[in-house]
Amino acid sequence: MLVPSNVCYAAVFPVAYAGARPVFCDVEAPSGNVSLRTIQKACEGLQPAAVLVAHMYGNPLQDIRAIASWCKDAGLILIEDCASAMGATLPDGAPVGSFGDYAVYSTGYAKTVEVGFGGLVTAAPGFLVSEVIRICSGLPCLCAETEERDALFSRLYRALRNSSADMSFKRLLFTGWQEAFRDVFLCSISPAQERRVREAVVTLGERAELRRLAQRRYEGLLQGRLPGSEIYPYGDGAVPWRFSVRVPANFRPLLVEESLKRNVPISDWYPSIEGLFSPNPSCAVAKRLGEEMVNLPLTVPMDDIARISDDFAAAYQEAKGRFNA
Repeated sequence: MLVPSNVCYAAVFPVAYAGARPVFCDVEAPSGNVSLRTIQKACEGLQPAAVLVAHMYGNPLQDIRAIASWCKDAGLILIEDCASAMGATLPDGAPVGSFGDYAVYSTGYAKTVEVGFGGLVTAAPGFLVSEVIRICSGLPCLCAETEERDALFSRLYRALRNSSADMSFKRLLFTGWQEAFRDVFLCSISPAQERRVREAVVTLGERAELRRLAQRRYEGLLQGRLPGSEIYPYGDGAVPWRFSVRVPANFRPLLVEESLKRNVPISDWYPSIEGLFSPNPSCAVAKRLGEEMVNLPLTVPMDDIARISDDFAAAYQEAKGRFNA
């Protein structure tokens, strides 16, 4: 199964659980999205059964119509990962998730509609919705213990990412975790939890617009204050996942360090995960973007955005001074 190199590991584990082998596809810069070109290149000499595409950072994949047409002609199942893009549309108004045979949405942590768990799956006419329901109904239910194990996995993963250990050792450890934490990635939600998801989704339009307003607020406050960086370019119809900025990879550790000193809530997602699954990673663009991206939160009060922007700009200047010293 073909998957983007910079997608979340939670989208790749189920591929392995299904007995399939993930084959990684590179992305385009600066969007971080796959394209028909990168998909076709990754498929050379291969016959995948399915293709997973992600609308990264809440930015709609502009090639999605061409990709859907190509997959149909090639007899491939197309799955749209809309986890970070719920509510996003193409410039002509067509919603993400309406092109694939299946589409997956998340209502988990920091998503457009955040409940803390769960999500949605949709299917095109003629595809096996009943089979998806049957499989989900047989999974263990999300509970407090599962959530604790999920938090533990996140901590372990971040420690692994940031460690200087040999990549072959990291890959071996990560493969073991894949099975050890199977219950975290394969579970269902209760009827009461399902109702919470349904009720929250009703607020999608309002939440999407608040994210767009926050993104524009950051842009106005930080324009011209981050020399040598590139603000992530969201297109028409996007629902921003974070306020994202690309900085030189060798400068980023200093920037993160200085930002954390000022209590700036900074993150550095999404990294390329290809090396944790494959001994011969080849997706150079995804790797580079994963080493350059930093993100600031959007779901905070507008007054906090002003404070975060000032502190981030100060951290940026301090890190620049240290970097150039």
